[in-house]
Amino acid sequence: MLTPNDLAGCYPVRNEIPWGYDRRRGPVNGEGRIAILFIPKNFGRIERIVHKVLGGSNHLRRPMDPLMTVVWELCDGTNTFEELCNTLDEIFLEEIAPVEERTCAAIDNLGRSGLIEIHRELPKVEHKIAPHPLPSQEFDWLCTDESE
Repeated sequence: MLTPNDLAGCYPVRNEIPWGYDRRRGPVNGEGRIAILFIPKNFGRIERIVHKVLGGSNHLRRPMDPLMTVVWELCDGTNTFEELCNTLDEIFLEEIAPVEERTCAAIDNLGRSGLIEIHRELPKVEHKIAPHPLPSQEFDWLCTDESE
C-alpha cells in the first residue's frame, strides 16, 4: 500500500486503455461526468474455452464515479501528486478530506489494477492517453470527443 510520502513529487500517467465518457449517466463535460474504462480481460485456459463457446466481450467495462473520473483525467503525466491533491481539494472540498490519503488510495488502486504508471520524473508520454474507443466496437452512448 502506497503512502502520500511514497508519491511525493511523482507523476501518475494513464496507460493506453480505451475509455470515454458515458452519456447515459450524465454530462460528458463539466461537473458530474462519468468516465468508463474498457479493461482487457485476462482469460485462464478454461475461461478461454468457455469464451470461445459462449462468446462475449474481450473487455471489462469499468465505470468510475465523478471523483475517480477527475483523478483519472488528472493522471496525464503533467501533474505531480501534490498538484493532483490541490486540484481535487479545490473541486471536491470537504467531500474528499483527507485529500492526500484519499488521492493516494485512488492512485494506488489504479496502479495495482495496471491502469496507470507512476514516474519519479516528468515522463515523456508517447502513448494514447486521450479518450478513445475500442477499435472493434461502437457504442452510441460513449463520448470520446473531448470537444463535446
